[in-house]
Amino acid sequence: MEPTIIIFWFLVIQSHVESLITIIGYLVHRHKDPANAKAIIFMDTYTDGSPNGGTGKGLLTKGIGKVREAAFQDGKFFSASDKFAFSRIKYGTRLLTIDDVPKNFDFEKIFPLITERAVVERKYENSYEIPFEESPKVIITTNYVVEGTSSSHKRRKVEFILSETYNADYSPEDKFGHLLYIEWDDQEWLKFYLFITHCVQEFLKKGIVEPMFNIAIRKLKMEATSQFIEFAQDIEFGVKLNKRTMYESFYTRFPYHHSIELTTFRNWLKYVADAYGFTFTESHSGNDNFFEFS
Repeated sequence: MEPTIIIFWFLVIQSHVESLITIIGYLVHRHKDPANAKAIIFMDTYTDGSPNGGTGKGLLTKGIGKVREAAFQDGKFFSASDKFAFSRIKYGTRLLTIDDVPKNFDFEKIFPLITERAVVERKYENSYEIPFEESPKVIITTNYVVEGTSSSHKRRKVEFILSETYNADYSPEDKFGHLLYIEWDDQEWLKFYLFITHCVQEFLKKGIVEPMFNIAIRKLKMEATSQFIEFAQDIEFGVKLNKRTMYESFYTRFPYHHSIELTTFRNWLKYVADAYGFTFTESHSGNDNFFEFS
């Protein structure tokens, strides 16, 4: 059989392996630093106008859950405003996976869980608090970008994009010749535990090695169309331009593009600036509104 470490390495390109190893180590290690508490966000790649599954997010989180007590919450039905939102957490729960959260997931609502404490309430029971040092670390999986670019958002999350590997015609069983975790023998489990130990050691030595992904480019590809991105590549740099004039120029070039509001066009311009590190400056004079990339 192939070494267990391959199970995790197939998820990412080689340059990001070190980052993923330290992230796994962070999740497995029980220590929680109140000054550096993070939610780990695993995302699919995004190409051709849609998120690609088959990245192994489920396999990864399931594997981490083999060594730490974990609770699972379906992100499609999760609402932090629900008083029973954390009812699956108990004393001893070290990981909470909120799986497959939707596009407009309100990340800010779980700030207290990440950096303060877990407030648990179940039906017909009194609520209770689990202190920060005993509360679970948070994993979020999603096909989208978890919104929020403020410093409060940034310091509470680590975003990692996994590479697509599997599809309807190629499963993990096809690759490894057996069902992962379910059909492992003692030798395979030993390899797995040795790898997890290595991850913890690397985390203790280096902390979380930040992944070098451009999440803003992913956001741009998700929100804007390929025609707009092509159009934006030809926008003159360092020149103040009239928004409406550019909006009309876009439709002159792509007359069959579906209708968007001028406000949407402006937002897409902002996504371009964020994605490529430009400064996006806006101004107005009378009824005319201008922008500039610099």
